[in-house]
Amino acid sequence: MVKKRIIASEILSHIHGGCSDEELMSIYKLTPHGLESVYCKLLEAGLVERSRVFPRLRIRARPDTQHIRKLDRKEIFVPLPIVDADDAAQQGTVVNMTIQGVGVSGLDGPVNERKTLRVIAKDLFHLENVVFDARRRWTTKTAASPEPLSGFEIISISKTDAENLQTLLDTLEYMYK
Repeated sequence: MVKKRIIASEILSHIHGGCSDEELMSIYKLTPHGLESVYCKLLEAGLVERSRVFPRLRIRARPDTQHIRKLDRKEIFVPLPIVDADDAAQQGTVVNMTIQGVGVSGLDGPVNERKTLRVIAKDLFHLENVVFDARRRWTTKTAASPEPLSGFEIISISKTDAENLQTLLDTLEYMYK
């Protein structure tokens, strides 16, 4: 397969000019997955603000998760609760987060388990709660910590919740500067 070459300054001018995803896919002959890949590369290169492209991302599971580790992971130093939206008795604490996933302490379960999770941001930050579907990518228990630690990849999120997640991340960035 031949990789398409896209000049960053050209696609950025289209993004800043207000082109929709559909228009960008038509102009650059991209699939939805290809456009998402371009967005991720622009983010990783620091050429575009997260707030500009995050609401446009169609977050979904991917076999390659290495690029996720490169994202700006926000460590959480306050008890930010997260619950299973289908069973509020299953509660944990967010330990870190990015636009594509969360590290959680206290929610036990098998790898590849799919859950609808709710981050309770309203009580602590007076922000809207964030709900998304996620897949547990890994889990571990150590002698040092009795609580299980798991990494969840966000695989589905509404546009409103994506915007609320970005607001939460921006708030955390501001708090820890």
